[in-house]
Amino acid sequence: MRPILDEATKFQQKITKWWNLHQLTD
Repeated sequence: MRPILDEATKFQQKITKWWNLHQLTD
């Protein structure tokens, strides 16, 4: 796996986690 792609995946997971938390709070 390419390091850049891996970083992008980690970043996307971070955003998804935050979004889910935000949706639950809202």
